[in-house]
Amino acid sequence: MEKIMSGGVIRNQADDLEERLAETFGKRYREYRESWTKAGPDHLLTAPLHVDLELVDSCNESCVFCPRNTEEHPDLPYTINTKAKLSDTILEKFFREAKEMALPSINISIGEPLLDNRCFPVIKEFHAIGGMDSRVITNGLLLHKYVDEIFDSGLVHLFTSIDAFSKETYLALRGNGLYQKVVDNVLLILKEKQRRKSLLPIMRVSFVEMDGNKHEEKDFLAFWQERVEIVDMHLRKHFQDFTGGKKPKQFNCNDPFRRLAIFANRDILPCCTFYGKMLKLGNFETMSLAEAWAGDKMIKVRDDLLHDRNPMCLACQGC
Repeated sequence: MEKIMSGGVIRNQADDLEERLAETFGKRYREYRESWTKAGPDHLLTAPLHVDLELVDSCNESCVFCPRNTEEHPDLPYTINTKAKLSDTILEKFFREAKEMALPSINISIGEPLLDNRCFPVIKEFHAIGGMDSRVITNGLLLHKYVDEIFDSGLVHLFTSIDAFSKETYLALRGNGLYQKVVDNVLLILKEKQRRKSLLPIMRVSFVEMDGNKHEEKDFLAFWQERVEIVDMHLRKHFQDFTGGKKPKQFNCNDPFRRLAIFANRDILPCCTFYGKMLKLGNFETMSLAEAWAGDKMIKVRDDLLHDRNPMCLACQGC
């Protein structure tokens, strides 16, 4: 099992996953990944490579480190946990535009995606219109409900956030004692992958190091590194900071040069972070993705980011 250190993230993978995916999806996938790497102020793209979708503005956990826990984070400058959902009409509009621009990649996350039973049908439809790369980021509590749908959808990446190696630590960080349920659910999908002899979905588990769980880091890594393709070990200082305080200057972020996000209230944003809510480009009911991508507001977001003029981006500095 190879260990690669990059920006505070430890990735353990049995082989070169990118190469295996390139062999699966072909030349267009290679071109998409090359563009993803190059995208930035010196390599402007005519269309986004990726769109993040928030199907529902809700979550079934209350993690102490997440702004959805409004008791821990009471002074957020934006609304959250509204239970709003993207309508079927909005999703149909998204599929039309994604097909027109040959969008390579989507991610369903932000709110807990498995609270919406349309999650994997959306993934399946995206692949049916020519999409290649797909991700679902979940807390894993409901994975057992969607086993067949996961594999039938063609999902490429399934990411589960766990952050603990015991029921007690999971309870302290995530507000419930369902640690073993999450572990069992991930193992269930892994067992099904083996039964089907399937490369997909690529499985990742993640662990954000905090004071309440850092004593379990080694055990977490030892347990998962031989089971899933990717183990992400995030240092807390390399993660979003929702607590305020001074941040380093000149943060470099390429997200507005390669992706857009559509939140459950239909706002189009330049990134998938909660602070992106303060950088609204328009509303997807009245604005297209192409208009958002090339519009004056997006140009300003990029320019302000490059010149350190955007205070909303401070939340991610140091990530």
